[in-house]
Amino acid sequence: MTYVIIGNGTAGIAAALSLRKHDKEGRIIILSDEEMPYYSRPLIVDVMTGKRSRNDLILLSPEEYLLQGLELRKPVTVKQLSISAKEVETSAGPISYDKLLIASGATPKGLPFGGGGVFYLRSVDDAEAIHQALRTGAKKVLIYGAGPVGIKAACALVEARVPVSFVVTSQRILSRVFDQKAALHFQRLFEARGVRFHMGRQVNSVIRKRGFRGIITDKGEEIAGDLLIAGKGVLPHVTFAAHAGIQANEGIFVNDRMETSAEGVYAAGDAARAPMAGGTEKEVTAIWPLAQAQGKVAGANMAGQAREYAGSVGSNSLECFGTRAISLGVVEGEGFEETVVEDEDLYRKYVFDGERLVGAVLVNNIQGAGILLDAVRKGLALKGHPFLYNFGRSVDETKAEVLF
Repeated sequence: MTYVIIGNGTAGIAAALSLRKHDKEGRIIILSDEEMPYYSRPLIVDVMTGKRSRNDLILLSPEEYLLQGLELRKPVTVKQLSISAKEVETSAGPISYDKLLIASGATPKGLPFGGGGVFYLRSVDDAEAIHQALRTGAKKVLIYGAGPVGIKAACALVEARVPVSFVVTSQRILSRVFDQKAALHFQRLFEARGVRFHMGRQVNSVIRKRGFRGIITDKGEEIAGDLLIAGKGVLPHVTFAAHAGIQANEGIFVNDRMETSAEGVYAAGDAARAPMAGGTEKEVTAIWPLAQAQGKVAGANMAGQAREYAGSVGSNSLECFGTRAISLGVVEGEGFEETVVEDEDLYRKYVFDGERLVGAVLVNNIQGAGILLDAVRKGLALKGHPFLYNFGRSVDETKAEVLF
């Protein structure tokens, strides 16, 4: 049996290790479009600031690939896919498979302008390119977009004493991740450290005079800077799958076995539109732990096991300037009831649909987050439950069943 995995990120590696656990003899080929072996993508901000080197991020060495019997082919790009022939056409030639996993990840949404001084932050190569620009004269950084990528980049840069300014299309940072109060808390933390926010603005063009000098907004304003990091979201890298006839729409649709509309072809991670917990809706949820969970399920099923994915619950975590925060599930919206517990430096909000807990926002005290995530996934009726208010006590998250 030959298994081919397109993608060497957390979903692809989780699938490969799951496959090897259930099939000791099968051939496992992993295709990567990067030169690096499997590495920690969340830590690339440390490479950007020079805090770590790219080798510090490696999670699976070449020797460990060999020990697991994994054939890593890199850098290789996928050109097209033939479902009928069970073949992947790559830049290194055709590769046949018996079972296929598409864990090809996502690519940053591109800007209508590029060239020198415009960067993205998706890979370790991107991080090194920004670091090189900072080393060779760039002093002030502009960040376009205030989602998780832009905010985490800014946090690392400010801690490295690099001046930062944001250009934000909406009137709020982290608008898809946290509620208004939590987002404002982080904005004030940045502003206290000299970061400026240009809200309700779009970048229309860049200014270049002997190199990158800044941007011009849709309001006609000129904002000076030495480089621009674009963090306007990502798009699943699945065009080749759609062209092959696999059902996809901004992500590949999969069932609870992580199998696509094509028999023997699976998808996981940022490329997959997987079932959400508690419903039939399918969405891309670009979160590291969920990609890993999806990869494990896909790998087991590719090896002939019977595993079901428990369903995705959106969750995001952020740690910046000593403040930790987590959001789970629904964080705000019409038709939901909210319960808030707060004091001077603590904020916890629980969101309910009737009696069921459907979301939470935790700032400065994130105790019990794992239990709450499981409760949201299971749709438990927790309105008024003492646990929601006794969060100051030590919580053993391995014993959640005792509480509920």
